[in-house]
Amino acid sequence: MLRLCGARCRGRGGRPSTRSCGCSSGPEEGVRAWLDAFARHLEALGKTGRVTAAPQVFFPEWMSGAVELPRQLTAFVSYQTDDLALLDADEQGRAWHVPAALTAKIADAGTAWGRFDGADVYLQRSIHQVRTRNPDVGPALADGAAKFAQARVPYLPAQPRRVVWASLSPLGRTCYGVMDDTATWQDRLAEVTRVMVALPGDTDLAFVQYSHFHTTTWSDLSTGRPPLPYVDEYHIRYNRHLNGQYMPDAHGLQLLTDAHLKHANDLSDWIIEPLGAGKHLVQAKDLEPWYAAIDPDPTTLAKARADFGGMIFTPEIITANPPPWS
Repeated sequence: MLRLCGARCRGRGGRPSTRSCGCSSGPEEGVRAWLDAFARHLEALGKTGRVTAAPQVFFPEWMSGAVELPRQLTAFVSYQTDDLALLDADEQGRAWHVPAALTAKIADAGTAWGRFDGADVYLQRSIHQVRTRNPDVGPALADGAAKFAQARVPYLPAQPRRVVWASLSPLGRTCYGVMDDTATWQDRLAEVTRVMVALPGDTDLAFVQYSHFHTTTWSDLSTGRPPLPYVDEYHIRYNRHLNGQYMPDAHGLQLLTDAHLKHANDLSDWIIEPLGAGKHLVQAKDLEPWYAAIDPDPTTLAKARADFGGMIFTPEIITANPPPWS
């Protein structure tokens, strides 16, 4: 158990430290002593006011899970990482591992995209959540991702029922979603597509599909509709190094690299928009069969899978390209 003890629990320069010190003070006594030392440190810096714990906050009742909410249009984005060969098998499941400068760009772009007037902001870092009316939480979101590999921010008003969220998880895998009872599927699709293509040069792979309300990680691909065609979700999770060349499934909208396109079978029926830096927005000529309903039209999906051909994950691809940490 971590124990804190006021005057003796000091870090470099006399600053309060949260490291274990081996003293005999109890948990409550130690915490109070540390807070007292922290307050004196702030006073020495010329600060005045009160330091209090943030209150425990919860989402509104309709988000509690008591009522099942419909799936929502969600952008799954895989941002570029630092060298994956530097990780071991354990670290690859719990490290953000994205360069600091890019992390700041991702957080700033996500919060600029998501915020809107009148929204409450719920910032979660690891398991800790606070609520604020300050929409500018980009630095805190970036810091949470870097430290905990898991940080998210949903924006929501009291009424009408609208939620916009950005969620960062290990190895640069991020989810963006919109729920809005007043918006058409076309408007919601345009909204998630806008953030999906915000940083094309820094993106390995991205796509839009319906997913559970408030999807926070790519693990929701395990319950996707339709199911992944050739592999399971854990194959995608443990083979992050292949995102720049292969994709889990075909979709109506996706951001792909030059390497992806080299594996395609026939994309003559698709609109391919160059985004620079060897990245492309590849979309169906008609998006209605893909996104007007939760489940894409089966015939449309089958043809798309044939068109994309060798860029869709298979067991053979995974076997032939083992991860650098294996």
